[in-house]
Amino acid sequence: MGAPEWIALSSDVILLLTMAVFAYQARQMAKQSRDVVKSTRASVFQGITDQMLRLDQLFIARPELRPFMYDGHPLPTDPLERTRVLALAETFLDLFDNFVVQSASIPEDLFEPWRNYAVSVLGSSPAMQFFWNENRDWYSEMLQQVLDGHDSSRAEDELVREEAADAWDDSKIHAG
Repeated sequence: MGAPEWIALSSDVILLLTMAVFAYQARQMAKQSRDVVKSTRASVFQGITDQMLRLDQLFIARPELRPFMYDGHPLPTDPLERTRVLALAETFLDLFDNFVVQSASIPEDLFEPWRNYAVSVLGSSPAMQFFWNENRDWYSEMLQQVLDGHDSSRAEDELVREEAADAWDDSKIHAG
C-alpha cells in the first residue's frame, strides 16, 4: 500500500472518528436540552404555585376577603373595601393570565383542572365578573378565550395551549 492509499485510509478513519464524536456530542446536547426544558417547566410551575400560595396567605391574613372570591358576596360599597376587593380580583386574573400564557410549559394534565378553577372563581365572584368585564382587554387573548368561553371544549383548550406554545417559541426566537 502506497502513501496515497495510507493518506486516504487515514482520512477515512479520521472522518469516522469525527462522526462518532459528533454523534456522541449531539446525543449529549439533546439530553441537555431535555433537561433544560424539564427545569424550565418546573420553574414556571413553581412560580405559578408561589403566586397561588401568596393568595392563600392573603386569605389567612385577611379572611374577610375570601367570600368575595368564592362565596358570591357582592362588591362592598365602602370605597376602601371595594378597592381592596377589586385589587384582589385583579390579582386573581393576573394569576390566571400567567397560567394560560405559560400553559405550554406546564404539565398538560394540569390545564383542565386549572381552567375549571378559573371559570369557577369567575362564575362565583361578582367582583371578578365586574373587573373582568371592565378590563378584559388588559389580558391575553388566550385568557379571554378561556374565560369568555365558559363552556369551551377540549379542542378549544388545546388551541389555547398550542397558541401558548407558539408564543413561547416566538419569544425564544426573538430573545436569542
